[in-house]
Amino acid sequence: MLSCKWTIWQAWWLEKESAIVIDGLIRRGVSVTLGVVADGLDGRDGVKGGIVENLKNWTKNYPQNVEVAVHTFNHDDYSKWSLTQQVSDMKKAKAGFDSRGIPVWTFIPANSWGNQYTPQAILDSGLLIGLDALENPYLDSNVSPMILEDGSWYGGDFSGWDATKISSLIDANVNERGYYIIGFHQQDLTTNSSRTAFFNAIDKLKASGKYKFRYCKAAL
Repeated sequence: MLSCKWTIWQAWWLEKESAIVIDGLIRRGVSVTLGVVADGLDGRDGVKGGIVENLKNWTKNYPQNVEVAVHTFNHDDYSKWSLTQQVSDMKKAKAGFDSRGIPVWTFIPANSWGNQYTPQAILDSGLLIGLDALENPYLDSNVSPMILEDGSWYGGDFSGWDATKISSLIDANVNERGYYIIGFHQQDLTTNSSRTAFFNAIDKLKASGKYKFRYCKAAL
């Protein structure tokens, strides 16, 4: 299984570029989990082609391709936060999506995996699963929700993508965990050349027939 994780900050100036990438993945039948910062959604309500309109459209019309994840309320690092603080923040973010009819069940941390309280906070906030391309040092089989961890982060220029090299990394992780996470940010794909290189690599991985692209909930 391949999981594409894309973290979206509230960068309204990149909404057009974001839509190009997500629409391209949808056309290819590639599923993606979007980590969205909830703070700032109020300012984008009713904006044609804005992030709120797009999230509603994608999750309503393409529920097998796009899911939205809580990426904290304001891109805060939980590493020094208490359990109570983390639960409160996750619930506040989740409420912002719920009020707009955007379903969320996944948590994607910001900056780090948080701390020893984060797995419990995911459960206590009403979310079901955690996801990040970083390895999680705080897994506890007694309290943890399902957490998908570890993979590759690709930042900046995607022209360096090599499908053969990526395949070897994917195969190693799939053999160990059964899945692989590809993580990227919207600012990594702002040019035609970067998007072309990215989609070429995705197309090659898909054409190989070796992998299935899934979002997080498919793992539950």
